[in-house]
Order: sequence, then structure tokens, then C-alpha cells
Amino acid sequence: AGRGLDSEGFAVLQTASEEKAIQLIHLPMSTDNMSTLAAAEIYGLYVNIEKPIFVSCSDGLRAHATKVLCEALSKGESSKEAFARVRNTKSEGILRSPHIVQWLIGSIDRLYKGSDGLFIRQLFDHMSSSYSYIVACEET
Repeated sequence: AGRGLDSEGFAVLQTASEEKAIQLIHLPMSTDNMSTLAAAEIYGLYVNIEKPIFVSCSDGLRAHATKVLCEALSKGESSKEAFARVRNTKSEGILRSPHIVQWLIGSIDRLYKGSDGLFIRQLFDHMSSSYSYIVACEET
């Protein structure tokens, strides 16, 4: 059985967040289905929603990975620079998960500084509450 919130637990969390006027965004994700598109969505939310932000997951790994991803993209770091910063911090546990390490390497390097010259940017339209993605080449 999964360790995440069941529908009853999520309903309790949703009710509590509404009572406290806190925005709740639910992005279900497991370590084996993480993608660069999911990373772009996470970073787009990070950029566009009111701070502070609380991220939670059952084992803490995806929450810490989200923090590392958003900080790296905000600071313009490569994945190598992000991992150097993570060592000896509370987020260091993510380095023991091959799925998360690969997700971070691929996502950070593709979303910010594509080694092939391509980059992806996410745009959010507040009027329609929709996202658009731009894939471009720095050289052309």
C-alpha cells in the first residue's frame, strides 16, 4: 500500500487549508514517474504562488528534491552546483535515491542550461489559469 494520503486524509488537509485561507495544490508524484515536464510545472508554481511554501511527501525525498530543484533554477545553478550545495544539509538524503538524482540532473540541466543549447520556459496565464511552454535554442 502507498504511504501517501488517502482520500479521507486529503479531505481533512483540504478542509484545514481552506479554514486557514492557505492555498493547497496537490501534485501526486512518485519517484518512478518524475519527469522534466513535472519539474517545469513545479517550478512554475514555485515562481507564481504566494510564499511561504510548504511541500510535503511521505518520506521527505520528493519534498527536498522540490526544494533543491527550485533553488537551483532560481539561482541559475547547474545540477553539479546544486548537488555541491546540498551536501551536508537536511536535503542530503536525496543523493541516496538514484531516481531522484537522475530526475534532478535531467530537469535542472534541461530547464535552465540545456547542454544541447535548448531550454524550456514555462509561462502561466492568470486569466485562463493555464500554462504554456516555450522550447527554444539559444543560438537561433
